[in-house]
Amino acid sequence: MKLTVIAFSRDGAMLCRMLCKKLNQFPDTCEGYISAGYEKKSEEEAGIFCLREPVAEWTERMFTKKDGLIFIGACGIAVRLIAPCLRDKYSDPAVVVMDDAGRHVISLLSGHIGKANELTRRIADVTGAEPVITTASDVHGIQAVDEWAAELGLKISDRELARKTAAAVLDGRQVGFFEDPVCQGYCRSAAARTGCRKRPDGCEDGFREERTVVISPYRSHCLKGEVLHLVPGCLMVGIGCKKGVAGEAIGLQIQNVLKCYNLDQRAIACLASIDRKSGERGLIAVAEAWGVPLITFPASVLDQIPGDFPESGFVREITGVGNVCERAACAAGRLREYRTGILQKLPDGWEKHKVQLLTTKYAGNGVTVAIAVPVYQEHEDDT
Repeated sequence: MKLTVIAFSRDGAMLCRMLCKKLNQFPDTCEGYISAGYEKKSEEEAGIFCLREPVAEWTERMFTKKDGLIFIGACGIAVRLIAPCLRDKYSDPAVVVMDDAGRHVISLLSGHIGKANELTRRIADVTGAEPVITTASDVHGIQAVDEWAAELGLKISDRELARKTAAAVLDGRQVGFFEDPVCQGYCRSAAARTGCRKRPDGCEDGFREERTVVISPYRSHCLKGEVLHLVPGCLMVGIGCKKGVAGEAIGLQIQNVLKCYNLDQRAIACLASIDRKSGERGLIAVAEAWGVPLITFPASVLDQIPGDFPESGFVREITGVGNVCERAACAAGRLREYRTGILQKLPDGWEKHKVQLLTTKYAGNGVTVAIAVPVYQEHEDDT
């Protein structure tokens, strides 16, 4: 998380310095701002800055730049400062308040999705302060479905239904839980990596007439009752294209294939291609616009991927492999983490990670597209 701390008093400035030092020891970055008169020489080198703008302007600027804001001072000050900046809990950063004596630390805003509750507990651990967390699910020891979804990388299709589902669980009502067969095991696999639960609290396997949580990369379902659709990032989109093809043409071709198979664009985990396309501007533009990584593989790696793929002698002569889009989709499906870059070799044990093609190769306007999905297996619990 990108964090920032602000303090308004002498004691608060001391606490700000200590917090920045402690929080920067985690896999986060943290900077501090203190009121004029409490600064020390050369502190800017250590990430402590003197506040040189109106605090309301500072708050507005940090609200859009940072993942978490920590106010050291009265809770009322923080409330008034952040009030004009509020949007919704899915986009607001975490906001935490701490008194300048370091006695209490309060999770004020975005406790679940923004991880203010987690940040509050972390600050309490390093300072000895008493954590104050008021979200109902935490008070009752239940993880809210939206927090669970965020931890597993699931996209929420309907925020109001997510709220109703969380409320139903708190009220003790039954909620169903169903993973689409095409992504069966996604939650188990993601939970093994994150340490999260395999399904949200209060949910039981199977459908419920009143309310069901459904994990699926498909856009629509013919189910009764209220269905909270959570979209897993499980689709690997393999792409081949001519040199210089525009991003609009690539994006349109992908969307046509998604529409043909009723697949949700939000389920795309990555775009994949051959390494000679790693600098293709159209591909890069689509990946950036859709917020997904672009992974490319050398021809020698793509040629290792087992499967019955239609081969083109012309493509092999040009690229060194007879099929790009299907092999690239299946190569990406052997991974479990996705980052932009050229992958010179597949990770150890890639053979045990199975994959299936959801689509055949679709060609048009100088672009070929194929979509694959990993087959999540029981042994991944232990990996």
